[in-house]
Amino acid sequence: MLHQPKKEKLLKNARNKHCYLFNWTEGGYNHVWASNLKEFKEIIAESKEAMKHAKVKVLNVNYNTLHKATPTQYKNWVNQLWD
Repeated sequence: MLHQPKKEKLLKNARNKHCYLFNWTEGGYNHVWASNLKEFKEIIAESKEAMKHAKVKVLNVNYNTLHKATPTQYKNWVNQLWD
């Protein structure tokens, strides 16, 4: 029997929110802390309104890349920001 490695738990902050990692369809990537997918979409909608108000290019989420992060994935993502 093959040994299955333990599955890493999802990352949550002190407010019990998940870290959602995603790419923009226009390029680039970002993260959002949200309790669930509905809250994530609400936060993104607010961000889009702010982009429109600031008269900057409105970015769109690539939902094929959206996922809840594990601590390891988040750490790797943060390290990419500083490389």
